[in-house]
Amino acid sequence: MMSGSLEKLSKLGPSRLRVLVFVVTLFVVSGCQLIKSSEQLLIQELAELHLNDHKADPRAEPRPVIVIPGILGSRLKQPDTGTVVWGKFGFGGVSWPLTGKMLINTSLPIKHGSSFDVFQDDLVVDGVVHELPFIFLPFMPFGIGVYHEMVSKIESLGYCERRACNASSSSIDDRSNSPLLAEFSYDWRRSNAHNAVLLKEFIDQYAIDVAKYRGLNSENDDTIDFDIVCHSMGCLVARYFLRYGDQALPKDGKSLPTLDWSGSKRVKNLVMVAPPNLGSLRAMQSLRHGYYRLGFGYTSSILATMPSLYELLPRQRHRPIVNEEGRSLDPLNITLWEENEWGPFSSEEDATLRILLPNISSRKERLTLMKARMKKNMTIASQFQRAMDIDSEPPPELKLWLFAGKSKQTPSRLRRDVKGDWTLHSERLGDGAVLSRSALMKDSYHAKLSTSSARTPIGWSGVVFLFSGHLGLTRNPEFIVNLGFILKEGHWVLKEGRWR
Repeated sequence: MMSGSLEKLSKLGPSRLRVLVFVVTLFVVSGCQLIKSSEQLLIQELAELHLNDHKADPRAEPRPVIVIPGILGSRLKQPDTGTVVWGKFGFGGVSWPLTGKMLINTSLPIKHGSSFDVFQDDLVVDGVVHELPFIFLPFMPFGIGVYHEMVSKIESLGYCERRACNASSSSIDDRSNSPLLAEFSYDWRRSNAHNAVLLKEFIDQYAIDVAKYRGLNSENDDTIDFDIVCHSMGCLVARYFLRYGDQALPKDGKSLPTLDWSGSKRVKNLVMVAPPNLGSLRAMQSLRHGYYRLGFGYTSSILATMPSLYELLPRQRHRPIVNEEGRSLDPLNITLWEENEWGPFSSEEDATLRILLPNISSRKERLTLMKARMKKNMTIASQFQRAMDIDSEPPPELKLWLFAGKSKQTPSRLRRDVKGDWTLHSERLGDGAVLSRSALMKDSYHAKLSTSSARTPIGWSGVVFLFSGHLGLTRNPEFIVNLGFILKEGHWVLKEGRWR
């Protein structure tokens, strides 16, 4: 029955399909706005009480908070025209229709013989995507919330967004008691190690701004500490920064930076929400088939140019891909992709490759260039994953917290049968994108998870599993209430087993 329905949908023309998607989505979004359970209302009330307690507690010295979004969570635009390349969909946006120019603008350059550090273009970051505006007609826009609700809920805990707070405060005395909130936006296409270096620059400048905000001399900015709240891939950026500071991945593609925890000097709490610490098979599926939402998105050839996607792939040791003999296959092996005609190697992708490489006449040469690009991305990813998987105890002053989903069907294994067909298997132990054991960084595939005594290489200060999806975790009221507790308790000192 399902296949019959999909066949009928496939026969609809593009215009009718978009109208159908619009009507269905509008109905769902409207319903979600109207439905609010009594449990959610109660938790929101508790959050308000927690805020009042937070403000009244003289022991609480508020630290600024930095929010780091996940992949696709930052807007990208052209610096000369201001045209949004990512962060706006529909009429006049990313895809209406998906033109060749937009394809070229979104992908990173494909150049033969280029070194790792030149795979970039002129796109600039334009803030965090609070919601995705879908504009199906010029007079019919609506948005789907992304990070707006999480940021607004953190603000409800008493935090003030940095720019708004500076604009509305009339005096230093009025401002100094309000903890600040800032968002770190980044080019999510680039390597997470590259963006971790930019995070270091962001935090250093933010410390100077906070010192001024509090009426301190700029020389005192080294006394400013931060808490970080990250989602999904943004947690990989944060974790790399804490471990390696502003050290880039060595250009030889083999050696690793020195693990000195130099990025942790200013950070006291890292709160990770749905982090793919051991990768995600969903990223593998996006690289194989492309990424689409509501009829819009990118083909696999575009995504294949982006180093960050490969850094999200699961580790071979966890057997995410197995052949008909039960042998584990390496997601970072280019031969696997080429032999199975995955991603850019599919004949259906050649139309996109023609647009990305307009001066290359033969498909063979186009694939040669794309293969070389993918191999370099895989080299970077392997190097990045090895750096992230080193077992090392964090400094005692640094607290690491986890919020993960454990109720949604989540891709767990890709298996090939004797006929050569690939089947995707799922299990109800994740958030729909990230398995709970990946978030927890439980390295043993068959090990049982425990929320009370979870022993992993990360050394968690606390672990909470919630019944929410990957993005839904960011707006889960229980997460917000617990986050408020962490940010408050983190300002105290633990002495003799008690917070003082």
